[in-house]
Amino acid sequence: MARAELIEAMFYFKIILFIFLLVDRPVYGSVSKQDFEVLKKDFLSFIVPFAQKVKPEFEQEIIVLENQRGFGAFSGHPMRIFQGVLDSKPMTIDALAMVLCHEIGHDLKIARFYTPNELSYAFEHLEQDYFAAYACFRPLVKSSKLLKSLMLTPSQLNEIPLSIQDQCAKNFPQADAEICLRSIHAGWRSMQGLYQDYLFDAYENIWGLPAPSMERAWLGGYDSIQARILNFINASLNEKPLI
Repeated sequence: MARAELIEAMFYFKIILFIFLLVDRPVYGSVSKQDFEVLKKDFLSFIVPFAQKVKPEFEQEIIVLENQRGFGAFSGHPMRIFQGVLDSKPMTIDALAMVLCHEIGHDLKIARFYTPNELSYAFEHLEQDYFAAYACFRPLVKSSKLLKSLMLTPSQLNEIPLSIQDQCAKNFPQADAEICLRSIHAGWRSMQGLYQDYLFDAYENIWGLPAPSMERAWLGGYDSIQARILNFINASLNEKPLI
């Protein structure tokens, strides 16, 4: 993605975030236990044979930590999802699918950055986001009966800047353009669902104000959540990773 396009995308995201802070926060439906169980089954049916191409011994299970109301998801065997993620108002089924794709990337060791320091941790998450949107979410939507049955609502579509909608339409035929939009929306909503307090209460970093740590310098001047959203966009559009 060219620098000018990145600047334009950031401009629209600033407007959207500013509106979120000015008006009442929209109330979105959280993911039901029934939908989660269907998604989990579809996801495992897709990801296990996919992962076994990289790790022949790969097996996986996903459990919900029902006593945990925080906003967390953890890779490993089994993969663990906090109940708070399912209950989070911004979370959608697409967004949860993106979270599962991100976490499975950790298990497959897709990222290059695995040394134990904060810089590699930040880069690793960017790489897993890129893997999730570029290599996992798209084929998962095409293989999952549940995900194939879904579409963005008009209000959800309106959350995506028109400039990015145009890029999806330009880069893909109609069916894949819809998945491109859903992938971007899923990445955006997964960030809201996992970091909603941060997004709504401390998003001054998005507007270019001083960040509270060196993380912006590590990520090329971007705040970490901002960088992750932009990386979801790049991956969904088949552009190069942000970092």
